[in-house]
Amino acid sequence: MMKTILILSVLVLAANDSHQAFWDQFKAAVSKKDVDAIATLSKFPIGMSYGIPNVKSKLDLRKRYRKGLQRTVRRRRVLRQSKTRNRP
Repeated sequence: MMKTILILSVLVLAANDSHQAFWDQFKAAVSKKDVDAIATLSKFPIGMSYGIPNVKSKLDLRKRYRKGLQRTVRRRRVLRQSKTRNRP
């Protein structure tokens, strides 16, 4: 019984370490905008919500990531411009 608990504890700790390693790699890839690394770390299809079609493949992710990134950059630019205009 004690041996089983010890083995299970080791497996849980290893799973936590591998999850943390994955999460660190994924966050680094997103912050660097490395779509290839994001795709490598992803499992397809990626389910989306709010009526947005699922991301079916690495190529689909690349196209849609670029569009989403462009949209985000535009939003930030507009927000930044509106803040500078509203300053006294």
